[in-house]
Amino acid sequence: MFSTSPFTPPPPSRKLSNSDPACGAPQAPCRHPGLGLVALYLAVALLTFLFSSPATAQSPGITIDTDPGTAGVQTGPLTVDEGGSVEYTIVLNSEPSARVRMIITSSDSNVLALQSGSRGGPTAGTVIVDFLASNWSTAQTVTIHGRDDTDTDSERGLILNHEHTGATEYEALSDVRQPVVNANDNDPSTLTLSAPTLTPS
Repeated sequence: MFSTSPFTPPPPSRKLSNSDPACGAPQAPCRHPGLGLVALYLAVALLTFLFSSPATAQSPGITIDTDPGTAGVQTGPLTVDEGGSVEYTIVLNSEPSARVRMIITSSDSNVLALQSGSRGGPTAGTVIVDFLASNWSTAQTVTIHGRDDTDTDSERGLILNHEHTGATEYEALSDVRQPVVNANDNDPSTLTLSAPTLTPS
């Protein structure tokens, strides 16, 4: 005869985790070493972009310095004596998308002549100055010649007109007008005297 005893089911199994004492010491999760390098590269690239980008974008335009020998940009009318000369500089405020050609014209070429480098001269009423991507931020010098004549006119005000052509963003700008005073005529004034006419009484 076989003895019978009640059946006892086995205890349910349980899942073990890294923190379970049965597993021993907790194990750190596995990290791929390449992920840290990628994160570092992205951080460096972001910082480089932020610090190399200009704080504010410059708008198209020109700056005229009427006294290049003085610190800072000087503005106001220029004064040139008859037979003398004076210099001023012009420079672009922003890098152009194409060449900018500055056409500078005297309002009276019989009184004021213009020169810039080898262009223009002591008798030229117009001079051209070109700005490219390579020199847009370099100030260009323009010389104003007060033409010598035999007139004995007094001080007079004239205008140098600056017209922009070429790059679309500069061509859309209004012309810049620079006042010039032509002073100190070096021709002596003459006084003509005529003898009185005597009529016998």
